[in-house]
Amino acid sequence: MPDPHAILRLGTLAAREARQVQQRWFADITDGDKTFYDLVEAACAADGSGRPLHNLKIHLVLAAQPHCSAHKARAILRKIVALLDRPVDTDLDALTIAWLIDSRSHGRRIAAYLDVTTPLQVPEGFPWSRVPDPVAATFPAPTPIGYPAARPPSPAPVTTTTYPDPWADDD
Repeated sequence: MPDPHAILRLGTLAAREARQVQQRWFADITDGDKTFYDLVEAACAADGSGRPLHNLKIHLVLAAQPHCSAHKARAILRKIVALLDRPVDTDLDALTIAWLIDSRSHGRRIAAYLDVTTPLQVPEGFPWSRVPDPVAATFPAPTPIGYPAARPPSPAPVTTTTYPDPWADDD
């Protein structure tokens, strides 16, 4: 029969390590070394190393960022809740990183968060001015606040293949 105290010791050690991971991330975000997006990316790690980050409260993490107050963090969460058509009396203090990245929402929650936090870039004179020809060069895609502006590599060129027309008349 396994020793129940050994299981308790393992659970306590795992809980302590999880708290240390949470505290490190919280300190890095407070110092401005990491962003909320870095935290979400780490929480989504396929190897499960980000599991301890799932319990962090969203409003506390947002408010810990250098240029975000508690009032602004709650405003962001209220807008997310409104975009998702959730009840107005939703407890904003209970929303965690796990709620934000839950796969059962099919990405709607994280998309709502990005909609709220990504600044809209509108060309000067819109809608009465013409859009320049190279739209992508003049108006690059918006990057979320606090996210690195690295561009993804361009895709490899696709080779075209032609096939003989089966309906063509044979002469």
